[in-house]
Amino acid sequence: MVQILKKLVKLDAYKYAYIFVIVILFASYFSDANAQKSSYQNNLSIKEQLNKMFVKINRKIVPTGFLLDYAEEYEQLSNFSPNKNGNIIRKCDLGTYVKLVETLRSAYLFGNPYKGYDKAYSENISQQKDGTIGLCVLFYQYSHIKKDALKDGYISYTNGVVECYSPKAYQTQMVGAGSIIQNTSNTNDITFYLPEKLILANVGIKNVELDYGSGFMSVLGSKIKAHIRNGQHNIKIKITSDDGYIGIYTTTLNVCNTMDIKKNTRASTFLQPIEIAVQGDSYRGISTTANVTIIPSRLGNGKISKPFIFVEGFNPQTSNNAQSDQRSLLFYYRAWSKFITDNGYDFVYIDWCTPEEYIQANAYTLIKIIET
Repeated sequence: MVQILKKLVKLDAYKYAYIFVIVILFASYFSDANAQKSSYQNNLSIKEQLNKMFVKINRKIVPTGFLLDYAEEYEQLSNFSPNKNGNIIRKCDLGTYVKLVETLRSAYLFGNPYKGYDKAYSENISQQKDGTIGLCVLFYQYSHIKKDALKDGYISYTNGVVECYSPKAYQTQMVGAGSIIQNTSNTNDITFYLPEKLILANVGIKNVELDYGSGFMSVLGSKIKAHIRNGQHNIKIKITSDDGYIGIYTTTLNVCNTMDIKKNTRASTFLQPIEIAVQGDSYRGISTTANVTIIPSRLGNGKISKPFIFVEGFNPQTSNNAQSDQRSLLFYYRAWSKFITDNGYDFVYIDWCTPEEYIQANAYTLIKIIET
């Protein structure tokens, strides 16, 4: 990167330009969430040890059938405990939500409690359409062995095996969580909904509400239609149980509407976006091409004079994914637009067509872009 910048400094046309290069590594969120889910399924060596440890407990007397001591804890359940005041907000993205589900799955003493949920979850992930965003929520009571159960004689522990035949050995606790299934949208008109099969609970649910910035509205059995401007927004999900426990969970939604950005840029200090393909000079017989989006400042009379450059990194999971690339472009434009506008920069976004080729060849392409 240092060598690239040295070459750029030598370009007379940009002797006085401030050039910023931001390398961004993009990852597919939903692919990550599904990959996490797959990786958390049944680590047999650990689970076999837990089965051996708890082989002599009477599982039928464990309240709720979910025993935290028996679980592989991928996310700490106690960090997501609701209360009756509703005064605590927990951050919960989809990856965190998946970890909580897998912890509860592992804690269950009678097999897999989520076979129906697994199918519904996969279907909703694959069938998500732009402008419709599904929710998933959980609200559970689970058990764990009391701190003094051994001292009080409710359990015994011999040669790595726990024996327990008294329900007095256990106490219960609550856990709650909620997330949106899709955290990006290419449209400003959005419908939020909660599929019934994605409500995981072993307690009565009184209400599930969502706040996208206009106050909480019920999404239990109904849909919420919203018009949300471009940018990053906090989405709050509030779950209330029949017995008064309240959990509030927040995640982020990135809204990136191409037409809205083009409309706004025409009325601002920027010109209409320019989209071009640039091929760099050959390096050892290899040349690379980049799709480039340029929003020049009016201060430069339509020409690049003070570029602020975003360079996409290479991630095999999102390579040649046009929709992902567009979302990333729009998100970073909105995130930096005020700074870019205030300082009179030209916005330049570089999306490599084949970023896995030689880095040196990419450097030549970058130089060619600056010369455009």
